[in-house]
Amino acid sequence: MLLTFAACALVLLPQDKPADIPAPVDRSAEPVLRQMFQTAGALRTGHLVVTYYNRETNANRYDEDSSMHLWLGENGRFRLESSSDYWGGGKIVVSDGLAVLTDEMSDDGSIKLTKPYKAVYEASEEEPLLYFLAGDKGFETLVEKDKPVKFTPSEVGRKAIEFTSKKLGRIVVHYSDKGDTAFPLRIAQFRAPWWMGDASADAVEPYMLQEIRMLSNSPNEKSLFSVAAPKGRKVLDERVKK
Repeated sequence: MLLTFAACALVLLPQDKPADIPAPVDRSAEPVLRQMFQTAGALRTGHLVVTYYNRETNANRYDEDSSMHLWLGENGRFRLESSSDYWGGGKIVVSDGLAVLTDEMSDDGSIKLTKPYKAVYEASEEEPLLYFLAGDKGFETLVEKDKPVKFTPSEVGRKAIEFTSKKLGRIVVHYSDKGDTAFPLRIAQFRAPWWMGDASADAVEPYMLQEIRMLSNSPNEKSLFSVAAPKGRKVLDERVKK
């Protein structure tokens, strides 16, 4: 009788509910995205141009805002020139693989010399394309590990992958659906820049569109990667230990 009562008591005790199993994160597009980073990271020659279009919400259109030209070379060499059509001014960053020259294009400013970068995206950490050009390291730095990496609709003739970055927010990269190798042709960013807050992080329309073109895949002149300040300009050499 006692055994029967004890058995019944055990049955009546509250049972622990099974833990909720989180839904698996959709990372179905990760292999293709990784391959895209590896393809871009293998580039050692060429001239690319990126045109930036900012969304004018009230006018419901995208206006050309600025552009960036990028020349690539072997052994960490590159030259980046950016210019703003809206604000004016620009910036030049040149690496010869041994040092980096940064010129903010200010008449009374100094040209800065620093040690070589560990990765090309250090030249402008807000530029998604530069992370692609850093290959696997760029992928690990830019793409959040616990967020979806999934295919998303694109226009005819292209495919698109959506992913999230802690630094840059939600990003959609468009690429051609022809050929075996994928390379970014358009990058859409949904997060507004810091000076506008983060209100558009979950916007339906991207805040900025970046159209990418490869103007040449030929080797560039070595003079493009010369780290030498023009005569008469002040130079701040941060390589010198104080």
